[in-house]
Amino acid sequence: MILAGALAGLAACSGAGGGGRGAGTPSRGPDSSAPPAGGTGQRAAPAAAASAAADPCALITKDEAQGMLGEPVGDPQRSTLGSVSICDYRTLQVHGGVLPYSVHLALVPEGPSVWDAGKKLHARELRPVTDLGADAYFLLDDLDVHVGGQSLTINVLKSVDTPTHQHDVEAAELTVARAAIPRLQSSG
Repeated sequence: MILAGALAGLAACSGAGGGGRGAGTPSRGPDSSAPPAGGTGQRAAPAAAASAAADPCALITKDEAQGMLGEPVGDPQRSTLGSVSICDYRTLQVHGGVLPYSVHLALVPEGPSVWDAGKKLHARELRPVTDLGADAYFLLDDLDVHVGGQSLTINVLKSVDTPTHQHDVEAAELTVARAAIPRLQSSG
């Protein structure tokens, strides 16, 4: 059962989960300021990561990701899915024989009305976060943050098969958000 949940988490972190809010990518809507989706999932060219707004890997450092996960991580892996820019930091060690621990960031331009529609859609399931200085909430295993016309989805996978798993994940996601929000605000 836990292995099935971990595999589902990996699918969400890799962006292969279908693009829904629970799949690690922010919502999209017709009034978003982003270009229409239709991406190929191909890796972004280095030149495409010109600013922190376009490069979620600029929102936290490799050393910060390593500190949050508690073990060495590889270089960040950048990818795109339509207008969503994605960054994954993964540990070098595989856990449970299947998955590395990871920090996943997905960033997409998103207008306030689209953000608000997503909050309304998930009103029963979301848990608001009020101490980040930005509109934010937990939904499933993700922390979603709206700042500067952008939606940032944060997903951390760590402490699998421990009694403190949920607490450890949420604490790490809040740490990522506290590092990323000021950088995202200064890039706008």
